[in-house]
Parts: sequence; structure tokens; C-alpha cells
Amino acid sequence: MRTVAPILAFTLAFLVFFVGVGMYVDRISGTKQAVTGGDIVVGPEAGKDLFWGKGTCSNCHKVGSQGSNTRCPDLGDIGRRAAARAVEVNKKRQAEGKTADYNGNRYLIESVADPRAYVVEGYQPIMPKVYETVPLNRKEILSILSYLQLEGGEEDLDGLLKYQELIPEAKPGKRNEWGDAANGKKLFHDTKSNAGCIRCHKIEGRGEAAIGPDLTGIGGVQTSGYLLESIIEPSKVIVAGYDQFVLKDTDERVFAGQLYRASDAKKWNPSERVAFGEWVKDGDSVYFMDSENRKSDPIAKDDIEDIERGPIQQPLSMMPGDFLQKLDKQEILDLVAYLLSQK
Repeated sequence: MRTVAPILAFTLAFLVFFVGVGMYVDRISGTKQAVTGGDIVVGPEAGKDLFWGKGTCSNCHKVGSQGSNTRCPDLGDIGRRAAARAVEVNKKRQAEGKTADYNGNRYLIESVADPRAYVVEGYQPIMPKVYETVPLNRKEILSILSYLQLEGGEEDLDGLLKYQELIPEAKPGKRNEWGDAANGKKLFHDTKSNAGCIRCHKIEGRGEAAIGPDLTGIGGVQTSGYLLESIIEPSKVIVAGYDQFVLKDTDERVFAGQLYRASDAKKWNPSERVAFGEWVKDGDSVYFMDSENRKSDPIAKDDIEDIERGPIQQPLSMMPGDFLQKLDKQEILDLVAYLLSQK
């Protein structure tokens, strides 16, 4: 019991300090500008290049069949869905006695200016304010949004410009100098170290496991505060698609971990809104990968105890929560510094 208080105090002090300074210690992205040679022409053409390039949006999002990242929602058809979500917001505003003047353009602007104002069901609020992590100016952000308008909708630049003042201009961050990125890299990639992050994560094409998210480019889309919190309290925010589940078979055996369909090795993700009984086809089976990256025996669909209820989502992350005990303060700082360098 005597060791609990110092650990809690250390954790609290750690988070308060570094979350507070997070936006100031991120390094300016070195990615090549999508449009060079003077001011950009605001529009979907420039926005497409920025989305898939300098803006690093594709590090977390896919757009329909383009891209593969699923940390955050698929933006295919977002031009249409933005208007539908604005209707939901207006209903809530009316119920609260407020003016119902919210629309799809304001929703798109808020998605980068205040992304926690509306969090899509099935996803965690992990998106930072874009201008805190990526040095995009207001015109570049407007271009990206005009590109996304065309996903299921029509370009309406004038509608976006009406709310452009909600987007603060990006401010250059300070160069990160409080951690040793080189040592952090060693800790990350050395499977025998007390960190050994590569056992569960991929980064820059290295690593085989997929238990944790691919961290390639993570420094360009997240703040130091978020990264620090993810190491110290991994269960606080679990990225969609990397949840842990529990399932029981008809022999009363309990399986836990991340769940895959045997026929195509596709991971179970409830945010895709497919009934589990339909997701597992007749004659197919499933298997689990545990926190040590070990594969379970296959479980036939007919042997799942309650196929209608399906797997039960767990509140604990697959990532260990004891890094405060396994690593010292400087090692944790070094790991964050290395991740911040991934842009």
C-alpha cells in the first residue's frame, strides 16, 4: 500500500504537465507541400493532394475503397453524412431550446476545429485539433474540406467560408528537445527491452503483429500529451478496431483477445454495424489473438455458445498498463520523443 500513493502522484503530475505543454512540443512536419510556388487555390483539387499528403489525414482515415487506416471513421460519403449529422445536432439543439441553425458545412469545419463536439458512434475521441499537430493554414484546411464535400455531396466553398473564422491559424510548434528519440527508438524496436513496442505495433513497415495500431506517421497526427497518456493509461482511450473481446464456446471454454474470422483473417469490429451472426458465415470459424500475439484454437460458428449476443467487448486495452513500473521517467519521455519524430 505504501507504493500506491507515489505512483499515483507521479502519474498525475506527469499528465498535468505534459498534456498542458503538448501542443508546444510537436515538431513541424517535414512532408513536402502538396501545392508549391505561392498561395494555393482553395478547392478540392488542392484538398485531395493535401488529404493524402501533407495533411496526413490518411494516417487515421480511409475514404471508401481508398486507404486502409481505420483509427478514425471512413470518410467515404461524408459529404452526404455531414448533412445527416447536422440534422441530429439540430434536434438536440431544439430540445435544449437553442436555435437550430447547424448545417453540414459547419459540421465539417467543426470536425477539424473542435473534433470532440461530435464523436461518431463506435469511435473514441482521439482526433486532436488539426492545427495543433499539422502546420496547415486556414486555406489548406478549407481545401481539404471542399474535397471531402464531393464524397456524396456537392462542392460548396461559400458555405464553408461562412464558418472559416472557427479555424484558428496554425502556429509553429517548438522543436522537441525533452526526450532522446534515438534511445526511444531502441526501446521501441528491441523485443528484449522493457518496452518492446514492436511486439504489438507496426511502424514504417517494420513489425509483424497487428494487436496494436500501426504507428507510422503518428507524430504528425497526435500530440505529446496523447502519446504520453496512451503509454501510462492505455485503457483510457482504445482505438476503434483494437478492442479486446470475450467469447464462450458450448464446452464452456472462455476465449479472450482480438477476434478474427478464419476464412479471411478479417478482424471483428463492431463499429462496422454488422450482426455477429451474419459476420460469421455458416461453416466458418473464428479465432483469437491474445496480448502475447498467440493464436487460439479455431471455434466453429456452431460451437459458439450465444451467436446472437456475440463477443462481449472489454474495457481493458490489450496493451499492458504497467509501464510506470517497467520503465523509468526518462525512458517514457524517450519513447514519446521517438513517436513524435514519426511524421
